[in-house]
Amino acid sequence: MVTYVKDQTGRFPERPHYKPEELDRECESIVTEFLRNRHGSVHFPISTGDLTRLIEQEADSLDLYADLTALGENVEGVTQFVRGAKPKVSISAALSESSRMENRLRTTLTH
Repeated sequence: MVTYVKDQTGRFPERPHYKPEELDRECESIVTEFLRNRHGSVHFPISTGDLTRLIEQEADSLDLYADLTALGENVEGVTQFVRGAKPKVSISAALSESSRMENRLRTTLTH
């Protein structure tokens, strides 16, 4: 069950806090429902295409070819949360443009 804790950043009075097992359960539910709706069944591992489509479905936008260099040399993905709107997700072009970076792309998409 979600609890609310004081937000230390000062941006909000409180923010939701979930236990790890609650997050696991919620994420599993979202993924399995998405896969059932898309393919009629659930099979793992989830394809990179399905991860991308799930984000496109849940986000306001997904930019797989973003230039994130202004945010630091090690920044590979950014999610911008906007009150009252769906998040905007940006993934570094370096991950999307190189086939040898697919595992890193998948990890960044899932986070």
